[in-house]
Amino acid sequence: MDIQLSDIPRLLGPGSGTDIVFSIALYIIFFLSLITMFMQSDKQLTATLIMASTLLLVILAKLTLAANAPFTRREFGTYVIHAGIFIFPALVAGMTKVPKSRGPAVLAAILGAIYMFGFWLVFQSR
Repeated sequence: MDIQLSDIPRLLGPGSGTDIVFSIALYIIFFLSLITMFMQSDKQLTATLIMASTLLLVILAKLTLAANAPFTRREFGTYVIHAGIFIFPALVAGMTKVPKSRGPAVLAAILGAIYMFGFWLVFQSR
């Protein structure tokens, strides 16, 4: 797939139809994960890297939702990406030593679980 620089805003935009609901959920997960990542202390590099990988997985999920790349909606790789969006914030919520960052991490994990199961129900279970 050949993506031009001018295609990026369109691919990262909300889309249309049922994609809007899933895109808004991904945007919320992204910002909650970003907030959680910035709230980590300097000594918690592992938690920061896990949240950074969550951000990467959210971007991959958004590209999969918009352009069917790097995976199609029904592939197992898409499910693995969504499972990471659910599991990684839950791991950080359990392992962080900064109590203030648990709230956004738990919210990101709950929304990630709803997103993963909702996406599976709508697109992958057929």
